[in-house]
Formats: sequence, structure tokens, C-alpha cells
Amino acid sequence: MEDSVSKLRVSTERTQLEQQVYGWLRPGDADGDGQIGQADTQAVLHAVRRGQQAAECDFNGDGRTDLADLQIVVQSLDEKQDAIVEVQKNIRVQQAQTVEGTTIEGNMEDLLNNTGSVGLKPANPEAEISPQNPVGLEFALAADDAELADIPIVGGMTIFAPLDVEAGEDISSAITDGAATVVYVDETGSDQELQVPLSVPETQAYAMENLRRDVKAAAISPSVKVEPDGSLVLDFGTQIAVKRVTIKITGTKKTEPLVNIAKVEFVNDMENRIPAPQLDIPTLNALVSGNKSLTASWDAQVNVTGYEVYVCGPVKGSSANETQIIPVSGTQYDIGNINDKNLQNFKTYTVKVRSVNGEWRSPWSNEQVGEPKPQKLPAAVDNVTVKGGYQSLAVSWKDMDDSNGYMVYYKKTSEAEDAFRPAVEGFQETKEGTGRINGTSYTISGLEDNTEYMLYVKGWNELGWGSPSLRATASTTDTALPQLPNYKLLNTSNGPGKVTNHITDAIYGGHNGAHMEGSPLDEAEGTKARSAWGIVDDNYASYWTKTDWDDGVAYPANDRGMTVTLDQDYQMNYITFAAANQAGALQYARVGFWILKTPKEEKFVDYRLGGREYEI
Repeated sequence: MEDSVSKLRVSTERTQLEQQVYGWLRPGDADGDGQIGQADTQAVLHAVRRGQQAAECDFNGDGRTDLADLQIVVQSLDEKQDAIVEVQKNIRVQQAQTVEGTTIEGNMEDLLNNTGSVGLKPANPEAEISPQNPVGLEFALAADDAELADIPIVGGMTIFAPLDVEAGEDISSAITDGAATVVYVDETGSDQELQVPLSVPETQAYAMENLRRDVKAAAISPSVKVEPDGSLVLDFGTQIAVKRVTIKITGTKKTEPLVNIAKVEFVNDMENRIPAPQLDIPTLNALVSGNKSLTASWDAQVNVTGYEVYVCGPVKGSSANETQIIPVSGTQYDIGNINDKNLQNFKTYTVKVRSVNGEWRSPWSNEQVGEPKPQKLPAAVDNVTVKGGYQSLAVSWKDMDDSNGYMVYYKKTSEAEDAFRPAVEGFQETKEGTGRINGTSYTISGLEDNTEYMLYVKGWNELGWGSPSLRATASTTDTALPQLPNYKLLNTSNGPGKVTNHITDAIYGGHNGAHMEGSPLDEAEGTKARSAWGIVDDNYASYWTKTDWDDGVAYPANDRGMTVTLDQDYQMNYITFAAANQAGALQYARVGFWILKTPKEEKFVDYRLGGREYEI
């Protein structure tokens, strides 16, 4: 019979064992002189500072030379006790194969050599794993005709089926139901079978009780538990000569047709088995905001070699969130980027942390959400530009990293220096930034014709308002009356500023700031909300305006567009409209209409206007 050493546990104090193997196993000898000293510390520091990937300094085997390796050297310098090596013996598997109805993804040899995992699927790849669609593996530890002396003595086994868990979830195995059938030879030389469930006692207490009654005569009391790393540990209750073990899985944590098996071990003596370390879950403190950064911290945990920090959120130059898991040796980490891409101020990021000990990892900690913020007042806003239009100025500026809001101030160039006023009526600067402009553009309306204006922009963050930008100037334009066709015109003029003939009502939707400008008819006391008389008053100084690219064509809704009601049905073949401030070309128009015969049925006509320069 062959067995193999699967695990070594090394301690630095004397412990009481039946057998003690004394040695001095300390990592950290970077220069290879057989001793660990300051020269080794300097060698690792030199590699870290130069960013070198030095194999002789990579003591934790993660492929990098970093502060975690330096910590290992420093810890080895302080070791003063004799070391004890505790050995766990595992049984070597002679042959392994899938059971009938199971397909495998991966290489079985990799599983047996602990160099890879396998995925198990039922025969029907679309069906989830269940009692009707089980999957399984069979492990032969000895030949069926082997002599008793050649059959390995086994005390139990472990099955590691890793399951990713979210923050706050208890770590567990991916396997929730099934059984292991153990074929063993009793003291009389007869073959016997032992059934061990793959579910923990809390969910299968009844099944376990039945199992104990079934094997009572054999004085075997098997048990099953989940270790901190999620491994299922099946203790046979005694050491028996095992020929063959068949694992049959009938339930998994996630309802899908695949379960991954990363490791299966058969242990000679369960009492001396080295368990997975109990990794405490860190408690993540509230994140501390910095300029384009977040600082995460947590309490130190015992029995760990380090930690992993998970961060998710937006990055500079990308519209999608990115994620990264970062290895950390200490209990604090400054997060300034994700995958080498900088964090952004005023954006939201999610962070969590877990403990690490070699290949073992604890569940994730509680999540914390943070927002990087500047640590000083905003800088002066850059790249302020302004374009004059009809009784208006269109202002735009750079999106500043340290600003979370803005305000535009303007005055006539001819006015005194203290005449600057905010573009938002009634606005007053406060530290809270109430009433600020969110965005990087704004249109100031209701200005005088052919007048030069001067303006500047200020930025805001939670610390207050920054200094003014450089000033910009532009002039408004006058009213250039459009020439619209009058042939068979229905709503003929009653004079400028008066509602045209045959019009009984006019309203606008009001979506996203749409409103009327310079329209006395709509500003008069008693006028109903969202009235749009200014578009049918034969006065080109009154108009509807909206700072947006769409008002009901791409996104139709009741709060978009304008609705005009006539006094009766009319036959018509075109509608004319003119822009008060020509800022670009219309591409599409969508016209809805009703007739008296079917007043509740709206019909539509869609037009593609091509390159014609019409804009409401």
C-alpha cells in the first residue's frame, strides 16, 4: 500500500505529539548563505524599490517581489523557538472515473495531482443537478481482488467544491446534497458498504440519525461538516480498509448544470488530519475619502498571511465599472486606481476585504461604499466658451475633476464691475451649493438684442465655491424675421402679440426645462400652466425653448412637444415653423393630430428633414 504526504504544519513552539520531527524551516534566505539576517532584508528591499521580479526573494510564491515578501523575512528574523513539523498522510488513488450519466470538463489527472479542478455535468447539459440528474465520481483505492494487507486504511475524506460567496454570506460548499458510498473490507474479510451523506447535519439531521441506526451493528458513526474554506469533511467514524468510494451529487448551492470539484483527499487518520485554518472575517471600517482616492482599513486578524481588497467602480476614460482584487499585507490600503486606471472624484465605489492564508480565503467582509472627494476648494474653471444667439448666450466649460457643480455669472460689458449676477434667478452662494448648475453648459435667455455681455464660471465642491474663471464675452443677435409662406394660411394674423385666428389653445410639455421666453401672453396673471400662446402670437420675440436634443421624437411622452388646438377640422398639407435661435439642423419631426370624428384617437406622421435648417 502506498500513501503520500499531502500537508505539513510547521509551528515555532514545542507541542505534544506522538511523533515530533524537529527542524528549522524559515523562509527568507534571499542571498542563499544559509542564514537569515539584515543582508536578506536589504536584498528584498532593493528588489521592491526597483520593481524587480526576483525569484530568490519571492517567498510566498505569488510571482511578485513586494512588501508581503519583506514581511516574511522580518518575521523569520524574530523566530527563536525550535520548529515542529506535523505530517498528514493521504491515501494515493489508484484510478478515478466518472459515474454513468456524468460528463467531465477538465483533466482527471490534474485533480488527482492537485494541479487543477474538474467540472461535472449531468447527461442532459440543460438540466440542473438533482436526484433525477445526478453527477458523480468513482475512486478506486485498491483492486477488487486485493489482499487485506494491500488495502489502504482510511479514516475519512475531504471534498473541496469551491463556492464564491458575497459579502455577509457564510462560506459553504457548492454541494448541498448527495452521498458517498464507501466499499470496505471488515475484520472477517467480507465486503461492506457505508453510506455517508454530503449534506451538513443542520439540514440532514434526520438522514444522519437513520444512517447511524443502519450502521449501529458495525459500531461506525460517520459524520460530515464544512470547514472554514468550504471543504466537506467526511469522517467515517473509524479507520477501515477501503477499496472504492463513489461520490454521487444530487444537489448544489446554485441551480445550474455544473459543479466544480477542486480537490478530493482520502485521509489515513482523521484525528491527526490538518484542518483548514479558521480565518476570521475582517470588519471593514468606513472608507476615508481623498482626492481621487479612498483609504480602506480593517482590524488585524489572527492566523492569516495577508488580505485581499476588492474594489469596484468607474474609472477615468471608461463608461463601464471595473473591478480588481488587490493582495495586501497590512490592515490599510490606499486605493487610487483600478487596473491602473485612476479613480474619479464624486463617483461611487464599493470595497470589501477578506483574510488570506496560502490557498485559503475567508468569506468577504461587510461592504463599504465611498466617494473620492477633493481636499481643497475647486480650481478656477477652464475652457469657458460662449456663443451669442437671439436674446441668449450659450455657455460651456470643462468638466473639472475637483468640482461637483457650477454657476455662471454675467453682466453687460457696459455695466459696472459689481453688476455681475447669477444665470439662475434667485441663486445665492452657500457652502451647501444649493441651486447650483449640474453639468458643463448653460443657456442664458431673455437678454437684450445686439448687446455684448461678459461672463465667468465658478466651480463648487463640499468645501465651498472656487475662484472665478477667466472672463469670456459674446454678443446677442437681433430678430431676423423669417419669411414663411402665406398661401392659404389658416391662422392668419390679428396683429403682433395677439393669438392668431382659428387657434383655441396652445400648450407645451415642459420636459427637462422646456419653457416659454419673452411671451407676455403666457406670463399674464391667470394664464394656465404650460400655456404656449407665444408660438401662435405672430411675435417672433416670444418663443419656446429647450436645452436638449430631443422633445418627443426619439422618446415620445405626454410631457414632450407642443399641442395646438384649432376651432374645427381643417384640410391641410403642411405646417410651418421658424427658429428663434438657429443652433443647428433638425433631422426629424413627429406630428400628431386628432380629428373631430375620432377625438380620442391620435394619429402620427413622421418626417425625416435631412439637411434642412429648421429648428423650433
